[in-house]
Amino acid sequence: MAQNNNLFSRIWSQLVNNVNQLIKRYYEVNETEDSLTVRQYVPGLRKEDVKIRVDHNSLRFTINGNGHGHDLTGKHYNIYQTKAHVSDDHVLNIVVPKIKDEEERYQEDDDVVIHVNVE
Repeated sequence: MAQNNNLFSRIWSQLVNNVNQLIKRYYEVNETEDSLTVRQYVPGLRKEDVKIRVDHNSLRFTINGNGHGHDLTGKHYNIYQTKAHVSDDHVLNIVVPKIKDEEERYQEDDDVVIHVNVE
C-alpha cells in the first residue's frame, strides 16, 4: 500500500509541475481598434523579473529568462505610450496603444527601441 501512495504522490507531483509549466508559457494577445494588449498570469512575479522591449516591428518580453514576442509589422503603434503593470490577481498586462492620427504615422522612427518598466 505504501508503494501505491508513493507512486500516486510522484504522479501527482509531476502533473502539478506540468500544469505550472503550461501556465508559465501561456499568454494571450488581444487587439482592438485602440491598442494591442498582452496578458500573462505571473504568480510570485517581481517587477525586476520582467524585461519589455518594443520597437515599430516587434514587442518582446522576457519573464524570468523565458522570452516571448509579438510581431507589430504593418501596424502603427504609439510605442512611446506603452504601459505595463501587474494586477492584484497576478496578471501582467502590457498595453501598446495604436496611432490614430495620420500625421503621427509619418513621423514614426523605425530605429527607436523602447524599454518599458513594469509598474
